[in-house]
Amino acid sequence: MQPTITNLQPAIDEAVLARVLGHRSGGEIIALYLSEAGFALQMLRAAVQNGNSAGLREAAHRLKGSSGYVGARGVQTLSAELEQIGRSGAVSEAATTLLSLLEDEFEHVCRRLESAAAQAA
Repeated sequence: MQPTITNLQPAIDEAVLARVLGHRSGGEIIALYLSEAGFALQMLRAAVQNGNSAGLREAAHRLKGSSGYVGARGVQTLSAELEQIGRSGAVSEAATTLLSLLEDEFEHVCRRLESAAAQAA
């Protein structure tokens, strides 16, 4: 089943986010995630545009892992799906659709993380 915004988990696992923000470097962790995730999204866009399955797999894997660390479950789920497409060796139209969903989900995550980090500061 291909994920959609309606069957994704909530944008942020609040328990995981609370643990991150409870760390003395929580704000820095969030800032680093946002920067690295933004870079990974750029890599994903390029990989999809160029039909680069290895690049897609690598960037999606990277984003999947870091998203799990901050509790960005929707981003993590979509990244896992993109990673599987990359593993298949053929970048399909589904990758374009998933990337669009991922970009929308990432916007939600960014807003939530930025708000949480500002409140914790």
